[in-house]
Amino acid sequence: MRVLDLPTPLDFLVRCEAHFLTHESQNNVPFGLSIGAVAGTRTLAAPLLLATVDGDTTTGAAIRTDADHGLCMSVMSEKSARCLAEYCPPALAGCSGEQVGADAFAEAYARIHGNAVELEYRLGVYELSALRMPRHEGYALVTVGDAEADVAARYLRGFDQECFPDQADDEERRRAKIDRHIRNRSLFLLRNPDQELVAIAANPRRTPNTASIGDVFTPEERRGRGYGTLVTALLTRRLMGEGKARCNLFTDLANPTSNSIYRSLGYVRIAEACSYRFKAG
Repeated sequence: MRVLDLPTPLDFLVRCEAHFLTHESQNNVPFGLSIGAVAGTRTLAAPLLLATVDGDTTTGAAIRTDADHGLCMSVMSEKSARCLAEYCPPALAGCSGEQVGADAFAEAYARIHGNAVELEYRLGVYELSALRMPRHEGYALVTVGDAEADVAARYLRGFDQECFPDQADDEERRRAKIDRHIRNRSLFLLRNPDQELVAIAANPRRTPNTASIGDVFTPEERRGRGYGTLVTALLTRRLMGEGKARCNLFTDLANPTSNSIYRSLGYVRIAEACSYRFKAG
């Protein structure tokens, strides 16, 4: 087994697409990032574009978008993950991916480079192929544009503070994310019958047969009214209406409320993912 260091996002996608498609929802992050990089909707700075191969068969893939982010891994075996860890340079920020590969990579990389390893989170990977649509009369999705950018920023700030309380707040990065979503028409607010914007959700990535949903958030003062369920359901319906066979999302396994909401719509847990941060030993 060996590692290929691919020179361009297109080379990476051509090499890894068949591998990504074997577990399309589990691979939605590296697959979607590579598609975005090829299309020009995602910017890469100091990228790593790596594939593990056994003979002519691609057994794993990993992408790093910039030096501040960890290595984002596809589904892969422990053997492929350890091979990847032996190849990767020192000073990686971390790694994330399906549990088996990410756990093996983190252990091997820490042993090779003497890093301390910190588990950031474990998430459930959920997939839906048939939507159970709740009652939604009077509710609508609003595609975020310049006029809604401030509301979106406020809601995404709440999402970041609630989901990543240990990370420094970065308004500049958040605004850049919103600008990218506005260009891609991929960020949405839920409008209730009183014409209030009450929840947010995003479609950060698409792959040939799937679409991902993320950044689902309802402000605390508006909770308990089913807004998170509705914004997820309406966005899922839109994406499947545009031709996607399945939708997927990540959820905090420690949050029984969000897990039950997604299951009520027809989402099924298919895998577990985790993220690690590396620190100097």
